[in-house]
Amino acid sequence: MFGTAPSHPARKAAALFKEEGAARILELGGGRGRDTLFFAQEGFQVCTLDYSKEAVDTISGKAQERGLARSIQALRHDIRQPLPFEDGSFDGCFSHMLYCMALTTAELEFLSEEIRRVLKPGGLNIYTVRHTGDTHYRTGIHRGEDMWEVGGFIVHFFSREKVQHLANGYEMVSVEEFEEGDLPRKLFFAVLKRNGGTAEHRLAQGERERPGEGAGKGNSMEDFVNKAVELGAEKAKLIDPNTIVVEEWVRWKCMYGCQFYDKDAYHAPFAPDAKSTKMEERLKTGSLKPTWILASSDRSLGSMITAETTPMTRSMNMAGILGFVRRR
Repeated sequence: MFGTAPSHPARKAAALFKEEGAARILELGGGRGRDTLFFAQEGFQVCTLDYSKEAVDTISGKAQERGLARSIQALRHDIRQPLPFEDGSFDGCFSHMLYCMALTTAELEFLSEEIRRVLKPGGLNIYTVRHTGDTHYRTGIHRGEDMWEVGGFIVHFFSREKVQHLANGYEMVSVEEFEEGDLPRKLFFAVLKRNGGTAEHRLAQGERERPGEGAGKGNSMEDFVNKAVELGAEKAKLIDPNTIVVEEWVRWKCMYGCQFYDKDAYHAPFAPDAKSTKMEERLKTGSLKPTWILASSDRSLGSMITAETTPMTRSMNMAGILGFVRRR
């Protein structure tokens, strides 16, 4: 697993990055830097993140020693937090066994979305992860989900379904099995390609995810549209949040014409006022990023619910939308 020579997945990833014309790549979980140094030697600009200060210092020192300091940036970061980069900063992302650390599915969903955010359209997210065919799966101490503690180290084992589940917003290019080490460890080598561009661009191109693709069946935005119609909405469609204007009378209508007023968090007086929900202002302040909104002509979907940037928020909002349909 460790050593000075680059890992087999890193060599394979470098070839794929070159095929795509990638120049700047992000590495998650740099460790002692064997793959970081390899990528830099292959001509890439590399930014590597690791939770350990010792790892970051080690990589920086090796980069200096080998004359690669201009090609490598090493930063300390907890990948459970937002990645410290602007949208579309990288051509590719690579991580070797980072996904199978002690991270919950919710944390992995957040990480996958953050990687997608910092990738340019068409950028590759390449990662490896131990899978459920591994010898250590279901041995040791169960730590929830498909996580098992073996020899003091917690491993999150993946099924193919979990790889697919985490591919929301990506095209699934390939998922291959390989072995590594003396045990041997059994892993997936997953290659995902970031879909589309901004929400505005995707709308202009008429791009839509098809049910069962991208996020997995039942999780794409188009699936939510279909579900709304299935549950009784007359019409449902995806619209650009930039095109929405919220007038002052909307709140008055909620107050005096809505049976759900003062009943839950989706309605007044708990919902934000008209000023704070204006899309243009929220986009300018950065509190809302351009993304998808599900709207319906059905009166039971009269309240506007946005699908914002985090998996948790999106799930809550979609649940609210479908809840409105069920109340008919």
